[in-house]
Amino acid sequence: MSLNFRGEFELFEASHKVAEFRKDLLKAVSGVSLSFEPSVVKEMRDIVARFSSSLDDAEFLKVLFERIGNRVRDEGFWKDLSAADEVLVSVQLRIRDLLAREEPLTPAVEYRDLYERITSRLNEAVGPTEVRNRKARHNAIFATLQINPGLYVAELYNRLVGGGTIRTTYTTLWTDVRWLQVQEQLITVGGPQGSPRYCFPHPNAIQDRRDFYNRFFCTEGIIDKNLTESFSMRKHWFEAYRVNSMTKALILLLEHGAVKGEVVGQRVKSFGRLHNFESAQRSHGLDPKPGVKPADVLRAINVTQISNGKEVTMWHERPHGGPLSLYSS
Repeated sequence: MSLNFRGEFELFEASHKVAEFRKDLLKAVSGVSLSFEPSVVKEMRDIVARFSSSLDDAEFLKVLFERIGNRVRDEGFWKDLSAADEVLVSVQLRIRDLLAREEPLTPAVEYRDLYERITSRLNEAVGPTEVRNRKARHNAIFATLQINPGLYVAELYNRLVGGGTIRTTYTTLWTDVRWLQVQEQLITVGGPQGSPRYCFPHPNAIQDRRDFYNRFFCTEGIIDKNLTESFSMRKHWFEAYRVNSMTKALILLLEHGAVKGEVVGQRVKSFGRLHNFESAQRSHGLDPKPGVKPADVLRAINVTQISNGKEVTMWHERPHGGPLSLYSS
């Protein structure tokens, strides 16, 4: 995984700077004057942009700390500071995870003392117990979504905590989900307006896609061909497209008229039930015309366009009417 850093020392130096910045932030908050040099703000923004799961986190910190000296210390002020500290903590967690890999980075001799000091600071903020707990949460999240792909975050939280699988907070679970997305263990779709954030095992983390036949599955890729005219429809009129996904291509099957305008060439995320080619022919009444290359078929209930890093829901069909859940109970 590329972190856009030139070497090991920059990684250690970044973790040191985040730890020091959090200490300075606490000191500044307790004082009368609260401001940071523009160069420090820019540096933190760049570090967070490289380590955080969202560029929005980096821009949020930049704007907050550029204007923080003029803010009234009301409820909103403290909520923003709390959110900023959560972002910084998540960055520390990511660096700590890299340092705790099975094949850890070994510092050069001249940097060993600095490495020991930085590791000590990180262990103070994020101790070995927390690292173990976090790994246990990640394993539990992934295992739960392998059984029930497509749970939304609040639903996943209720399954994990209500069922006694793990002990965590809702905020921590969101941090875990964001982290697992960066690691390409999860793929999520939805939110923030009008829809919850649905979570699925990432296609790259699935060893055999056949394990998800007739189950919910999510893909991401470029719609590169309209296949609607390549099938005869015996039972129902669908629109069919080929998605050149991040693993192997599949056929996206949509309700007729589900999406408006030209979609070929657009990058999308889409989820629904996955079928093998022969099963989809029987169950959906599809008769392929000569020249159609067999591929797995995703009977989609959601299509989300991705443009400039933003997601826009193009179509979403609730499988059971009103409920948000993909599952009936």
